[in-house]
Amino acid sequence: KPERQMCHHNATFFCQHNSGYVPVRGWLYFELPGMGHAKFLSHSVVGAPDGTCFDITPWEATEHYPFLGSNLSEDVYAVLVEVQGRCHLHPSKTG
Repeated sequence: KPERQMCHHNATFFCQHNSGYVPVRGWLYFELPGMGHAKFLSHSVVGAPDGTCFDITPWEATEHYPFLGSNLSEDVYAVLVEVQGRCHLHPSKTG
């Protein structure tokens, strides 16, 4: 069962157990009106065989925040996440 605040693990675990699906790494985009900047939070979703993406991690936000895929290798993305200090990225065994 997917857990809150475990997006990287949730996506990786789902893909390891569902053939044809891949974890998609990236960021959630939060616009901060009136503050003059935006915030990006590391996040992972599931990529389906048809090319669509969906989020399996439970979320209690009242509004939708856009997801931006990273297009980075797992290794480079993992380093960025560790430096950012948001959460740990578990290596994918799916590719």
